[in-house]
Formats: sequence, C-alpha cells, structure tokens
Amino acid sequence: MNTVPQSIRVIQLYRQILKLGKNWKAKEETNTVVERQQIITEARQAFREHQQEKDPIVIGKLIYQAEQRIVQAEHYGIPHARPEYLPPDTAYSVRTKTQNFHKMSRKRRTERDGPLRKGDN
Repeated sequence: MNTVPQSIRVIQLYRQILKLGKNWKAKEETNTVVERQQIITEARQAFREHQQEKDPIVIGKLIYQAEQRIVQAEHYGIPHARPEYLPPDTAYSVRTKTQNFHKMSRKRRTERDGPLRKGDN
C-alpha cells in the first residue's frame, strides 16, 4: 500500500513536472523554449482542471497517468502524450493481418522447423 498521502504525492508530481519543464532539452535545440513552455502550460492546466477532484480512485488514476507521462517524456524525449492506438490506414493496417501474415510466417521458418514442403513456398 502507498504510504504517501495522495495530496502530498500530487504536489510532488506537480513540482517534478515543473522541474522537468524547466530543465527540458528538446531533440532539436530550436524547439527547446517552446517545448518547455508547453510542458509547464499543460501541467498547470491539467492540475487546475482536476484540483476539485475528491474521489480517491480517480485521483489515483490521474497520479498514475502523470507518472506515465513523466517516464515517457524522459525516456522518449517528447513533451507530448504518445497515442495508445494506431490510427487507420497506417503501415500496420488491418489489411496486413491474415494472408500477408501467413506469407511472412512461412518465410521465417528456420532449419529447426524442418525442411519446407513443396506447398509451403
């Protein structure tokens, strides 16, 4: 069980995000100032939007989301949220599912799988 009260954890997260924004270095040096401002503005807006929240379950989910965003920002070096889905008509479209998958899997057979039969090509 988490020993730190949620209100203290929220304040810690807010300070951590502001510190991240203050020390942010963009991948392209010319975007550093803009990205820093985006991080700080988004943090202020999100925290003010949810400051009246009283439900501990909702607060816990918001804390988890904030922690995820911090890890993603530090790991990937991007200040915005990563989408959790792929939009339609991308390289990983549904069309590649069935028949293309079977063709690719046949090509990946190794020697340990045994020799290819005549109909497997």
